[in-house]
Amino acid sequence: YSEDFFGCIVRVLPKLIEHCNEQGIVNLCYSFAILGLLTGKHQEAFSMLWRKAITTESQKLSKEGVSQLLLVSSFLVAYGKEELPTYPLHPNLINKGGFSVTVSKSQKEVSAVLKDIGYDHEMEVSPFLSNESILPPDMLCIDMACKNKMIAIEFDGPTHFLQELGLGKVANVENGPTKAKRRFLEELDWMVINIPYYDWARAK
Repeated sequence: YSEDFFGCIVRVLPKLIEHCNEQGIVNLCYSFAILGLLTGKHQEAFSMLWRKAITTESQKLSKEGVSQLLLVSSFLVAYGKEELPTYPLHPNLINKGGFSVTVSKSQKEVSAVLKDIGYDHEMEVSPFLSNESILPPDMLCIDMACKNKMIAIEFDGPTHFLQELGLGKVANVENGPTKAKRRFLEELDWMVINIPYYDWARAK
């Protein structure tokens, strides 16, 4: 990440909090979380932004904005930031609430091969083994998880990688959310194994 960029944000933080709209504040909190800046030198700045963000009523945000707040909440739990409140999960989201998980054909193929070689696992597993109601049941799920051994296998399709500007070509470089999810799972003591789609295609 750019230290200069986040340094500028910290310097003008009071004005940002005063003048930025609700979604802008949420976007900043999400950026801090995705880049792993919830602890360390920028944690005070994040705390100020977060205390502002969680006062936002969900009706004022898009579905994506609400998702961002819930994701940041989950990162707070994973990083042990108990001094900060989490964003309240609406009861409707616990039961279904418009979030959906799509299991790709390739992910099903990987799961079948794992079962054939004796790897016992479940698909689309919550990262929180205690079933904490931090997230809707279909957000940040582990693709294939062995709970007993705390092993998480993630199948990374093309949307998990950066695209070359102007070309739309997928580069073999993980994007921010993919890296952030791995850090998130590791903070929760999962051993994470990522299977990129291009490696799977070659193996087939």
